[in-house]
Order: sequence, then structure tokens, then C-alpha cells
Amino acid sequence: MIRQSERKSKEISQLPEAALKLVVYPELGLALAEFLQEMLGQKYIIASLPYGMQNLLQWLKKIALSLDMQTDFTELIARLKLRKRLIVSI
Repeated sequence: MIRQSERKSKEISQLPEAALKLVVYPELGLALAEFLQEMLGQKYIIASLPYGMQNLLQWLKKIALSLDMQTDFTELIARLKLRKRLIVSI
């Protein structure tokens, strides 16, 4: 059985592997994100958790742009709209 402290230690040791740090609660994580950026050169963004479809898409776009990834969510939007229609029609 893995102890909580052992699991936490493993998670902490994996911090440098992340391509981007998301700070969803600046009051809790901003100081650590700034420290990791200063010490390890890891970038971070403040991206509070979204509420609603439009905010979710903006949140995903912000993250994608920070990682130099595609930001065209046309296919995702189409799938979500189709799914919404199927749920409503049940």
C-alpha cells in the first residue's frame, strides 16, 4: 500500500515534467507557480475554472495558445451541439 506522503513525494518529483502549470486558484497556487518559474523556468498561466460552454471554450483556447497548440474547436463544438440535441430528444 502506498502511503499518502509517498504519493505526494512522487507527485512533487514529477513537477518539472509538466509543459505548463495551470493556476486555477491564484490565492493558493500563484506563489508556487512563480517560484517554479523562477527556479526551473517553467511557465504558468492563471486559468480559473470555467463555468458554461463559452467560458469552457475560452479556457481551452487560452491553454492551447499557451502550449502553441491548435485553437480551432469547430469539431468539438459540433460534437457538443449534437450531443446536446441527443440528450434533449431523449
